[in-house]
Parts: sequence; C-alpha cells; structure tokens
Amino acid sequence: MLKKKLIITTGNQVYGILLGFLVVPIYLHYLGVEAYGLVGLFAMTLAWLAVLDAGIGAGIIRESARFKSGAVESGDYAAVIRVLARFFLATSIILVLVGVPLSPWIATGWLNVEHLQHSSVVVALISIIVSVAARWQSEPFRNVLVGHEEQIWLSSFNSVALSLKYLGGALVVWLRPGDIEAFFYYQGAVALFEALVIRIKGGRYVPAAAAQRKPIRELLAPLLGFMLGAAFANVAWIAMTQVDKVSLSKFISLESFGVFSTTTIAASAVMMLNLPFYQIVLPRLTALKAAGDEQGFFDFFRLATQITVAVITAVAGCMALFSYHLLWLWTGNAEVAAMGASVLALYVVGNALQVIYTFCYSLQYACGNLTFNTRAFACFLPVFVPVIVWAAYHYGAVGTGAAWVGINLFLLFVWSRVVFARFVDAAFYRRWMVADVLPLMLLGLLVPLGFYWALPEAVWAGRLSTLLTLLVLGVCALSAALSALYLRVNLAALLARRPRWG
Repeated sequence: MLKKKLIITTGNQVYGILLGFLVVPIYLHYLGVEAYGLVGLFAMTLAWLAVLDAGIGAGIIRESARFKSGAVESGDYAAVIRVLARFFLATSIILVLVGVPLSPWIATGWLNVEHLQHSSVVVALISIIVSVAARWQSEPFRNVLVGHEEQIWLSSFNSVALSLKYLGGALVVWLRPGDIEAFFYYQGAVALFEALVIRIKGGRYVPAAAAQRKPIRELLAPLLGFMLGAAFANVAWIAMTQVDKVSLSKFISLESFGVFSTTTIAASAVMMLNLPFYQIVLPRLTALKAAGDEQGFFDFFRLATQITVAVITAVAGCMALFSYHLLWLWTGNAEVAAMGASVLALYVVGNALQVIYTFCYSLQYACGNLTFNTRAFACFLPVFVPVIVWAAYHYGAVGTGAAWVGINLFLLFVWSRVVFARFVDAAFYRRWMVADVLPLMLLGLLVPLGFYWALPEAVWAGRLSTLLTLLVLGVCALSAALSALYLRVNLAALLARRPRWG
C-alpha cells in the first residue's frame, strides 16, 4: 500500500509540474509578463495566509492519525476538529472583509504597475482574495484527509482540480487574450469548486453523532504546546520562503516580478516533487513513534532520507546546471531565460537543501515536541529576514537566491547536528549524514555534472534538440540515482544473494 500511495501521489505531483510547465508559457504569451506577475502574487498570498494556520493544520493531521490508530475517542476527535475548523472559517471571513477594501491601495501603493489598467488590477486582486479565502476555509478538511492517509483519493482529485485550473485557464486566455479579469474570475470559480468538494469529502471522516467524553478545553490542552510549536515553525517557514517575494514585489517592477515568479515556479518543482512523499512519511513516522517501535522508526527515517536525497539531488542538479536551457525551452523567450537563469539555479539549489533539512523537522514533529525548534527559529528569524530583505534591496532576485542558499547550507550542515544531538544522539547524526545524505548527494550529481562538461553546444541549437537532450539527461540522472540507491540499500543483501527489493 505504501508503494501504491507513493506512486500515485508522486504521479499527481509530476502531473501538476508538467501542467505548470505547459501552461505558463501560454499565460506569458496571451496575458503578458506584467500580468503574469499578478499570478505570482496569487501564489504568494496563498503562502502568506498559512501564517494564520497557527499550527492548527499540523494538529489536525496529528490528531487524525492518532484517531485512525485508535488512540483518540471518536466523540473527542470530532469535537476537536469542529472547534479548530471554525478558526479557518473565521480567518477566511476576516480576510475578505479586510482585503477587498484594501485592493485599490495595493494596486497603486504597493505594486509597481506600468502598463495594466488600474481597474483590471483591482478586479484581479479581489478575485485573488476570494479564491484564497475559499481554499483556506477548506484546509482543515484537507488536513483530515492527510491524517487519515487518504493520499490516493486526494491525489486523484488534485489531478482534476489541476486540470481545471491550468488547462481551463489556458483555454480562457486563448479565447480572451489579455483579459486578466476573465482569467481571475475563472480561477475564482475553480477555487470555490475545489474547496466545496474537499470540505464535503473531509467532513465524512469526522464522526457526526459520537458522544464527546471530555470538555473541549481538556481536549485542546495537550495539543496546545504542539500547535504553538508548529505555528511558530509555520511562521518561520513562511517568513524564510516568502519574504523575498514580498520584498521584490515592492522593490522591482511588476514585469520583472513576473520573470521572477516564472523562475521560482520552475524551482518549486523540487519541493513539489517531494511533497507527496513527505505527506506519506510524516504520518508514518508519527505512528511508529506513538507505537513505541524505535527500530522501525529509525529504519524508516533513514530509508526515507535515502530515497529523498537520491531523487531530489539528481533533479536539482539537472535543473541548476542547465537552468538557461530549461527556461528557454519552457518559455521560448531568450530574454526571459537570460534574466532568470541565475535566479533559477540558486533557488533550485536552496530548495533541494531545504527538502533534505525537513527531515530534522520531521524528527521533532514525530516526537511531538517542537519547542526546541520554536526557540531556535526565534533566534534565527531576526537574522535571516533582514538578510533577505537587504539582499532584495541591493541585489534583486539574484541576491535573495544567494541568501536562500546560504540559509539552507547553515540549517542542513550546522543546525541539523544540534537537532539530532538533542532528540537522538550525535552518533546517529554522523551515520545519517555520512551514510545516507552525502554519498547519495554526490552520486546524484555525477550524471548532471558529466553531461554539463561533455555536451557540445550544438545540442542546444534548437528547441527540439534541447528538449531531447534534457529528456535524456533527466532519464540518465534519475536512473543512475535510483541504481545507486538500490545498491546502497541492498549492498549487504546482494553480497549474500538475498535482495531486499524485488
């Protein structure tokens, strides 16, 4: 079942990435680069809204996983979910009541619009706010589905929603070129449909008539420390990953922000590729820890690390080393590719390092203790955020990309040692880093580096030859990485002629 979930959820993420790669050039062509900057603003707004999560989403996932394993009474579980879901609904209403009146000021006082009509920008901003609010109020029910390990259904429905969002959006801009109002009206309708379906489906996993055995305060009390820790982790994550976008939306033109948004969407493929696997790993680690299966917990932790490092390093290496060719193939615009290549390479490297570092957070999450993480990032944020803002002001998108790489190098190779020493021991950290991370990281980079040094310029002469070259590169890099992973996991068994994977 785990392999089936992994295949289906990974397929869904790959499908979403491919759709994004397919339609973004269409959006750029029919809407224009400046209008596409509003699409980037849409994504940024949705990310910043997660600050309001206050750790509730993480708490819902954890309680749902515990309820599924029989550790929580059905009535108590239902009471907790309903109370927490009200927070999401309340914040969605507040967002609409505050955001809609502020839209005209945002269009003139914050964004640096050069060519778009003011009224069209205001309509787009209002549509963005309503869409984000609709999606937000359905988030607790999406978290319920994740906690109940319904990744297969969730992935299948996400494929439908992605098709409506991307392919339907491409059809709208093709039929109404340059009409950003029609585009954002359509995206709002899709967001409302998606939120409704998720709310109905997730609600079926919340017991309706079960009797509550404990007062709600007593039920929430054990979750409070965990949720506060998760909340701060959420704020820290959003601050580190989105403050660059907020800063750049003010310091550069909307058109330049559109180019930046294009490159960061491409770079986000690294994290999107890991998301389904992470959604499987987190509940499984939590369940193993709750069951007291320490050996199973650490074995699964190491195996998950090895799979992640092998795949992510191979993909990130290809994208970073061939960033210009990837952007040119994708957009068909040499100017956009030249402007965004360095930015894409930096963000891809930073995202890959961040994906590997998330195992440190997973360790603390599964242990149900995020206090240490909260205190650490309370110290880090006053340093990280000003560095990113300073880099954005002085060096633009290249500066924020370099800052992102530096921050994640520190987290993975310096801070993770402290985390492991606190929650496990330093010896396990050394085994994890020396046996699971560094070897597969180096092996994953061998093929991309070999292609980078060996390929002649002639293979990049046209878009078709560039496409074929990148496809061959990707297949070779992933095949080599997975082969190295197989040998790493099964070396002892292979020597004994007893392969573990069949």
